[in-house]
Amino acid sequence: ELPPTYDVGEGFIGEAYEGGEPVVVDDLRDIETDFDYEPLRSALLLPIEGYGMINIGATEPAAFDETHRELGRLFAADVESAFRRADREQQLRERTEELQRYETLVETMSDGVYMTDENHRIRTVNGAARETFGIEVGDDRQPPDVRSFGDEDMIRAAHEQREAMLDGEQSVGTVEGRLQTTHGEAIPVENRFSLLPLDDGEFTGTVGVVRDITDRKESERRLRNQRDELETLNRINELVQETIGALAAAATAE
Repeated sequence: ELPPTYDVGEGFIGEAYEGGEPVVVDDLRDIETDFDYEPLRSALLLPIEGYGMINIGATEPAAFDETHRELGRLFAADVESAFRRADREQQLRERTEELQRYETLVETMSDGVYMTDENHRIRTVNGAARETFGIEVGDDRQPPDVRSFGDEDMIRAAHEQREAMLDGEQSVGTVEGRLQTTHGEAIPVENRFSLLPLDDGEFTGTVGVVRDITDRKESERRLRNQRDELETLNRINELVQETIGALAAAATAE
């Protein structure tokens, strides 16, 4: 039969854990418990904060003294450190795996993704940004200034929205304009961006997604043309109806 489990503060083991200090039990027969710990007679109880207990038993009474207690304290501290180190390593592995998943997601996006520093220098881009807009970073080259790619209206609107985000008025900025690629093209784009976490309230950079909206702009242009053509046809129809009405009125008068 296995020994019972105890909640924090429950029974002599739960009380030892709650106390946070090694406990020597000279004779388990003196403990009020429904469980028979025979053939064990004495015990050294070592709390491991946040993890549980290490309990060492002996078959003779009063087998543990103050020296054992202090050695147990050192042992428990080493075990706790090992557990916490293992937890940190596990958290680091999980964080690394999460970052790798995000990196894979970002790299497979069809939209360009970028990150700038506090000086507006582009520090990171994904494959779409490199391929579509020709933005390159790394290789010991001077990081490009993100503002060098936008037109004046786009830069001004982005600055205004960034200031609004710093003031807490909004969390995401969206601007449209023409982006000058390193290939010499001017592409209509939508740029959605947000701030990186502030450092003591200071601006540290942005992360954004740049989308080529050439097709959307072309669709909007066609819709405008169709609307204009429809309005023209409606006006022509009105003139035709007015002309027919006038001719009919003239014929009736004769």
